[in-house]
Amino acid sequence: MIIIHCTIIFTSGYSQENGHLNISFSSAKLSLNETSLISVLMDGCLNGSIRKTFKRLRTKVTCGLMEFGYFVSLKKEGMDNDMGTESRIWSLHGTMETPRRGLPHVLVVGAGMAGLVTARLLKDTGFAVVVLEARDRVGRRIWTDYTFGVPCDLGASWIHGAKNNPLASWCRTIGIELIISPRGSICFYDSGHCRRLLELLWQARRGITHAGIALARSYMAVRMRKLLGHHGDISVEVALRSVLANPRIRPFDKRVLSWLVAMVEAVNGAPADLLNLLEMEPEELRKTNVIPAGGYDELIRDAARGLDIRLNTEVKRIAYGTEGVVAITKKETFSADLAVVAVPLGVLKSGDLQFDPPLSAEKRAAIDRIGFGGRAVLNKIALLFPYRFWPVESEKITTLPVDLEQRGGFEYWVDLESVTGAPILVGFASGSIAAAWDLEAPDEQICQQAHRVLQRMFSSQIPEPQAYRVTRWLSTPFSRGSYSYSAVGSNASDRKCLAEPVAGRLFFTGEATHQTRYATVDGALLAGEREALRIHRRYCCTHEKKESLPWYRASHRWMR
Repeated sequence: MIIIHCTIIFTSGYSQENGHLNISFSSAKLSLNETSLISVLMDGCLNGSIRKTFKRLRTKVTCGLMEFGYFVSLKKEGMDNDMGTESRIWSLHGTMETPRRGLPHVLVVGAGMAGLVTARLLKDTGFAVVVLEARDRVGRRIWTDYTFGVPCDLGASWIHGAKNNPLASWCRTIGIELIISPRGSICFYDSGHCRRLLELLWQARRGITHAGIALARSYMAVRMRKLLGHHGDISVEVALRSVLANPRIRPFDKRVLSWLVAMVEAVNGAPADLLNLLEMEPEELRKTNVIPAGGYDELIRDAARGLDIRLNTEVKRIAYGTEGVVAITKKETFSADLAVVAVPLGVLKSGDLQFDPPLSAEKRAAIDRIGFGGRAVLNKIALLFPYRFWPVESEKITTLPVDLEQRGGFEYWVDLESVTGAPILVGFASGSIAAAWDLEAPDEQICQQAHRVLQRMFSSQIPEPQAYRVTRWLSTPFSRGSYSYSAVGSNASDRKCLAEPVAGRLFFTGEATHQTRYATVDGALLAGEREALRIHRRYCCTHEKKESLPWYRASHRWMR
């Protein structure tokens, strides 16, 4: 039986047959039979204060007016923390019973998606696991914020390519609805007037044709050099430089091309001069993208269930050798047989995490070549307004850049009202301007800049935001960037090298170690599963059952 103690005022008691629902007036106790959900919610008003109370508890809650007082309905998935049932374990054997005793002790450094997945799989399979996290929260680059009273993802937001995606199956397993977002076609706004993407592309067809030819020529030239065994990657900027500098191309066409380049920079999280031409269009652009209802926090909390996680514990150095590993923090040391390094690639690049003995020259070179941080970042600003002032034609709201050198400065927005129920717009900053703002501009200045762009798009009479949140993934020492990208001079072999274990003691995971799904949360999940399986096969046994893993239990068809 799941029993939830609530602070609710009832004017009288309430009971239901079969013992499914019992509310005690004296203790305000609500008892829910674990095999069913409460389904006696009646039509009526929703009480905002009760809803907000339970949002702070991060439970899934609906509230309604009954005959005897206010009634609260809680979904089972949001409250069940019992690790004793086999339906909730992530064992690679399908049971908490392990075929071998004395399994190694494992330290997992980093409580992002990859680290949590690795830790949970090993822990539920029988390994002793401790997770060390530098932040005061789990999730790392997954950050569901509740400042506005509703969940708003300021880090990873979307499941990119929902069909056959393990994250979508995981959501289905634990009862999280998937919402297709953003909906509708892209709308370009200027002084309140909307123009569709196809209209602008047709108007700028001359410049777009020249750009397409330039890209195709550069792409084929690079491919040919690679077939002949030569190096010679070029960036997106180099491929388009002649077109953007051509005086015969109209200024309007250049504005449209600049917007297209800004979108490529935003999707890849890197400026065009650093981005490898061959990898400029990620696969997920051609697939359906969805948002988990309630935010990614639901999945993070599910992955973290039952783990020994030490927050505010920044590992500064990892020593490893034949006897095991030692993780050294400012306050204490942790010893184990193995360590899984699950920090963002930016932390490895910065040298903030040292290794003793140092990593091989080959692995350090791979770390250097893979794109991450530096001048590359994708940041967000979330604005909560007192009311909705923007049209309802589309949830993809954008405008053309005015200054071609300042592209990427909040020209693209997503309407989150249909997802959160609150008048929230999220704007994106990408390219070199995003890096400059991240490192130099205060939050207030960034908010003012974002508001000016919206005024240009709609009207100078739009309201001031009631609240705002600004991300700084580049200057944050525990990330040093947003996500990895394919840099000029890098390829899949670098990611493979990064993922290789060291001395049978150090293991590496994270989205940057996945050769095809890098820069995505599902890539981080799969990289975490990969390392758990690698350790399991090396130190436990060579066979496993994946049926107990939540992303293998259900199909992806769970969206609206």
